[in-house]
Amino acid sequence: MKSRKGHHSISRIGQLFMLLWLPISTAYGQGSLGGVAWLDQNQNGLRESNERGFSGIRAVLMMQTGDNQFTRIGEYVTETTGLYIFIVPAGQYAVQFALPDGYQFSNPHMGISDDLDSDVENPNGSTAVFTLANGSNLTHVDAGYIQTGGADLFVRKQVTTHQAIIGQEYTYLINLINNGPDPANNVAVQNQLSQVVELLQVYPEPEDRSAQPLRWFIPTLAVGETWSAELTVRPLTGGMDDSRCCVNTTSNDPDPSNNCDGEPINVDLPVELSSFEAHSVGGAVKLVWITESETENAGFFLLRSTDEQGPYERLNEVLIDGGGTTPTRKKYEYTDKNVLQNQTYFYKLADVNYQGQMEYHGPVSVLVTRPQEFQLLQNYPNPFNSETRIPFVLAEDGFVRLEIYNLLGQRVRTLVASEMTAGPQSVVWDGLNEQGLSLTTGAYLFVLQAGEQRQTRKMHLVR
Repeated sequence: MKSRKGHHSISRIGQLFMLLWLPISTAYGQGSLGGVAWLDQNQNGLRESNERGFSGIRAVLMMQTGDNQFTRIGEYVTETTGLYIFIVPAGQYAVQFALPDGYQFSNPHMGISDDLDSDVENPNGSTAVFTLANGSNLTHVDAGYIQTGGADLFVRKQVTTHQAIIGQEYTYLINLINNGPDPANNVAVQNQLSQVVELLQVYPEPEDRSAQPLRWFIPTLAVGETWSAELTVRPLTGGMDDSRCCVNTTSNDPDPSNNCDGEPINVDLPVELSSFEAHSVGGAVKLVWITESETENAGFFLLRSTDEQGPYERLNEVLIDGGGTTPTRKKYEYTDKNVLQNQTYFYKLADVNYQGQMEYHGPVSVLVTRPQEFQLLQNYPNPFNSETRIPFVLAEDGFVRLEIYNLLGQRVRTLVASEMTAGPQSVVWDGLNEQGLSLTTGAYLFVLQAGEQRQTRKMHLVR
């Protein structure tokens, strides 16, 4: 027996229509009895949030007038949402729901909540008898329907690899089978290609090869019959190939959970490049590139042109060895000495995988300038009190030392001891020694050394 409060909404016209079944003298103080008919797609006897109402179902209201004696009060055809409602006086009632061909009723009373289960207890569609008190509302006298027969379509995507690199072609197969028990009509298969790949070959041909998703239409798929499609693609960028295939049919599919399938494929860059630079150093061009990781990387070729649009010529005939497959950062260098001063050059870097496929990076440009002269310039200001700046010019990249000495030849401070790039540089000295103590007034020597080159100058500190 159900006796819950609350009610489903119904139009004013619907309510007035129901009142017309009742004598005018009893049209006041009425209660209501109603509920919903729904399609129980997962067949668990409970109405889920994604299960739609069943419209067009005839619900007949029966009033109990004696032992096993009932009088037909009226009927209501469920609305688009599956709802129905009767406005009636107090009494004992049962509802009998129609059963369309191709359907059966769900198992009744399957949940702990009367709000979500089915109340049809008899094969003829009748519910138990409900007692409706004067002015009360029974709002969940419900009927669940399970569609019988149909075509259980099962789609499976099979791939030849779960790991690929840019430019590496691979194939995947779509298999669709009808597990019955009935033929499937008007079957549509759709495969949404990932944005990281391009389509090379496909069989059978879809309706429109340029459309997304790709779509095939199958008028009828017999029970036990398998339909297949084979696609060959090539990844253009790194990322995840999450292409997914789904199928639908106008026939009843009792288990839609297996109507889609996808097998993600991870697409790696053969080389994850973090930097590629070109520098004019000593009348030549120094090319430096750093990889953060490498996948099946055989090595590198460098290409050069005097025009950004090309044509480009290859600089190295022998491949510069790569790191193979490694997650470790690696630094590479190459010096192009066959260049002219005051000429701008453009460079591209090509990494080559084990299959011989190339991925290009760049171009980067550089203006070849006159070689820098190694110079240690005079500090400024000089004399100085609190701090002074020491400028210098490096002819090429390399390890540099800049040190301060007193007139006794004792080193009092090391300002630079590190790798530096070619070109103008400068360092500030605050007049302190290595221990951070102030030095006394006097003359000091500052010495610059880079490779075999060394220069010395004198400065004056005034306290």
